[in-house]
Amino acid sequence: TRNDLEAAIQLFQKAIDIEPCYIEAKVKLVLASLLLERLAFDRESFLAQEKITDQFVKQYLEPLGPEFDTNYELNGAMGRYHQLRYRYKVAGEHFAKALELNTNYASAYLWRADLFYEKADYQAMLADREKAYQLDPMSLEISRELAYDYRSFWRPNDAERVIDRMFKLYPD
Repeated sequence: TRNDLEAAIQLFQKAIDIEPCYIEAKVKLVLASLLLERLAFDRESFLAQEKITDQFVKQYLEPLGPEFDTNYELNGAMGRYHQLRYRYKVAGEHFAKALELNTNYASAYLWRADLFYEKADYQAMLADREKAYQLDPMSLEISRELAYDYRSFWRPNDAERVIDRMFKLYPD
């Protein structure tokens, strides 16, 4: 929920205050802020949250220059950030680096699938969604996206299989 994400951001900021070199907290803070953008109810709220996210990226991620060579989550977060700013080439480079550093990074496959969608390469998109699901079948986000894609591409039985599993794992 919006409240959960706002509380998480405060806790990530507190963690960064305690340990300024804590890269994972910086990465998660930016990802939480990006999620808040998606939960905005109107353009004004979206633009306000977008400014906050941009500031977080400038403050916490961009200064981490050398860490981009070794940290897959940092690359994934920057890829997602650039993707949601419609900078697809840069996003693709970050996702490629994230997956080079960790071939089991499910979120990078999930997010990269959106880049394939933008190129109308639906087979590659679906392959990345399925890979993400294979790596993290407990993720509601990954399951939701895969089920949606299956329904969109006329695979209702596959969509139902994923949806049924989601409800078994998370009945509420």
